[in-house]
Amino acid sequence: MAVLVTPASAPEAIAAQWTEGLRYVARQPIFDLRGRVHAYELLFRAGPETAFRGDGDKATRTMLDNAAMFGLEKMTGGMPVFINCTRESLTENLVYILPTSTTVLEILETVEPTPELIAACQKLKSSGYRLALDDFEWEPKFDALVELADYIKVDFRLTGPEDRYKLFERLRGKPIAMLAEKVETQEEYQLFRKEGFILFQGYYFCRPVLMRDRKIPANRMFYFEILQLLQCDDIDVQRASRLMKQDASLTYRLSGACQRF
Repeated sequence: MAVLVTPASAPEAIAAQWTEGLRYVARQPIFDLRGRVHAYELLFRAGPETAFRGDGDKATRTMLDNAAMFGLEKMTGGMPVFINCTRESLTENLVYILPTSTTVLEILETVEPTPELIAACQKLKSSGYRLALDDFEWEPKFDALVELADYIKVDFRLTGPEDRYKLFERLRGKPIAMLAEKVETQEEYQLFRKEGFILFQGYYFCRPVLMRDRKIPANRMFYFEILQLLQCDDIDVQRASRLMKQDASLTYRLSGACQRF
């Protein structure tokens, strides 16, 4: 989310602007065969509704902003989290701000598997990130991404029983967790279990829940001081350095980003 920062802006005022947008983040659980929460998917919402309406790149950038500000552990209780990723966020290294230990990068079905994208995903995979393919329908062009995938999400309404059977046959022996999404009835849940799916997500279990009115953690207020400082024509490098050192994880991520670039 873009925040307009002027030299006269106080960190508290900037935080108030940011929090107004952050209230529209939804969280939906993903369950395993025993009914336990395996992970959460975080979903951007442009307003107080449960459906997504808006631009995919903006949604992904907003989720990355949220993760940087609040920390994924605060939003999901330390559980793994699925984050929708556009081509831009993957190829331009935007997702490296996310922790590898809990992040599953969900590659949207609209993303074309270009050589650039595949190379970016290989790099992310080698860095320790897990990858998921969203709304997956098999085509030969996706083979390279399938080889990198840890999860494949299948929409009941986009595939038929025969398509899903063929997909399982193609993936036989591969260490990929099959996730049935948009499960809305008991009958669909039982059918997916019989077909071999081991993870489930949908309205039958739980609708996305808006996470409202979250307060900026006190120990991250200095992020806004950094934003304020960067708006000045003559940046006080020493002050910026002191602010950076207040967060060990930020220092670590900046160091890692410099090495990658």
